[in-house]
Amino acid sequence: MIKNIIVWRQEMSGSSGGKQITRYGVESAPNTIATTWKVLPFTTNGLDEKPSTTESKTIRDSRIGSGTLVTGSDIAGDIETEFVFGEQDPLLEAVAYNSWVTNVLTFGGSTAKTLSIIKGFTDKSIYEVFTGCYVNCGVTCCRITALVIWKLYRDWETDRKSVV
Repeated sequence: MIKNIIVWRQEMSGSSGGKQITRYGVESAPNTIATTWKVLPFTTNGLDEKPSTTESKTIRDSRIGSGTLVTGSDIAGDIETEFVFGEQDPLLEAVAYNSWVTNVLTFGGSTAKTLSIIKGFTDKSIYEVFTGCYVNCGVTCCRITALVIWKLYRDWETDRKSVV
């Protein structure tokens, strides 16, 4: 559930695909912006805010309806990455709800970890910080002659803060 949203937008046209960044960090407490960041090499990042709307039934004295109102917001979208040795270990821990112990990660634990994720467009100086992200699902694609692809997805339960 989103508790606080600060929205700041700038014209996005012309942003270069090569100027996008994704970084993540494990939070010390839910919804507390991480202090240590790792670069997440990615192939796609569709993480974004999706507004929830409600149609107003109010009719004004002009007999014109009030229209659609934004009543909330959800965070949704996939992040797809190719596995790089050691780069996604904290993400794997978040999905497994467990920690690495002597190079073994057991899935199905009870230690929930929240993440802060930065989605940035460096050529437009726009950086969005999503806090309180729980990752509870990932799809791994392993082919014999290809890289290992991993897609993280969820209807992210998160707060969203935009930072300049």
